[in-house]
Amino acid sequence: MKKIICIVVLVFVSMIVFAQKNNNELIRQAIQSQINTYPKSTLQDIYKNFFQDSFGLEHLMGDSLKMREYIIEETKTCQKTNTYYEKIGYKNNFYRVSLSVIKDSVVSIDVFMKAFMKSKDSFNPVTLDSWKKQWQSIDSIINSMNLNLDNYENDRKSIFSMLNNGSYAVHHSKQFNKYYHPHYRIIEKTAFETMILPYILKEQK
Repeated sequence: MKKIICIVVLVFVSMIVFAQKNNNELIRQAIQSQINTYPKSTLQDIYKNFFQDSFGLEHLMGDSLKMREYIIEETKTCQKTNTYYEKIGYKNNFYRVSLSVIKDSVVSIDVFMKAFMKSKDSFNPVTLDSWKKQWQSIDSIINSMNLNLDNYENDRKSIFSMLNNGSYAVHHSKQFNKYYHPHYRIIEKTAFETMILPYILKEQK
């Protein structure tokens, strides 16, 4: 009996170790993808990528009519983009969807808003304590990659200070906004793939 218990424990521990190694590789790939796509990213921007994937729309939602008005107004300033969407984080719970899909008449504002609102209802964000532990792991991997990010140490201290004070949301860095002019909303994976992606694929045929 003891031998069987030992075998079960070893198998369980091996599964945990394998899962952690797999997660670490996914995290590393997500970080590298961010840097490859947006070379001017700071640690703040990498952080934003991961926290959006874990919290979704928790910190963004308000009155739906006002949100619709904000999106319509922001769409007017949206610049042309080479891609309408991208995955974020390492769990890929969400996509960033460029408002260009509305400006280019690929997706109507009504369809976009339905997917946007559904994203709030169909996703449960992590707790702050859970996120703090996740970020510690992500931060450790980033630190090991020697990315030479601008303002790295200051950003790192600011992020941990913010988390210790019970906050978690950040904006893109001024540098990121200057070079990339982001205009997007995050949409939950299933909502995006069923409600918006078909229109994009149709447009690209």
